[in-house]
Amino acid sequence: MESFRVMKFGGTSVAGAERMRGVATLVAAAAAEERVGVVASAVSGVTDLLLQGLAHAAAGRREEASAAVERFRELHRGIAAELGEALAAPRREALAAQLAAFAFELEEILNGVALLGDCSPRVEARAIVLGERASCALLYELFAARGLDTEALDPRQVLPCAGDPLAVTDPSARVYGVAGLRVADASIMPSVPCANTNIPTIMIGEKVAATILAEG
Repeated sequence: MESFRVMKFGGTSVAGAERMRGVATLVAAAAAEERVGVVASAVSGVTDLLLQGLAHAAAGRREEASAAVERFRELHRGIAAELGEALAAPRREALAAQLAAFAFELEEILNGVALLGDCSPRVEARAIVLGERASCALLYELFAARGLDTEALDPRQVLPCAGDPLAVTDPSARVYGVAGLRVADASIMPSVPCANTNIPTIMIGEKVAATILAEG
């Protein structure tokens, strides 16, 4: 059976062009030995930026919400510009268009939230995932430029959620849409505790382990 490795990169690992190049180097080395699946977070600080934009929009602070959109646009445009030298001209143009579409989608979402004066969990999830979609678009083009055979998967299509629209696991830590996979770490916490996450993470692992044993 062909082996398969999942590599997860958090926000600080993709925080800028240089770190994304480092990610590409690690992935290329792993891909030379086995199939690799890459999961990437939004660029460091982007999720907070999106949440702030939603809060400003819901409160009717349109200027602040517009500033969040512009920050989102310029941040990813800047990273793309730094990576651009490694991309062929048509790929640079396609990436620029994709990133611009993400910024436009964010602007449309925030305009809708401002009109309603409210942000539902489903709308919040749709806005927040733009951060991951943007970072993955940047990484995809970088991987392609390195000659890696890469397929981009839209998380909205491959990770269907039930219940909480921001959740990717069920109460037993099973990942929605992926058979046989569970996640038992701090990433499944609905909110980060004020204290150190070490003990809560251990308890998550203990609970999931007990659940697996009980299920036989």
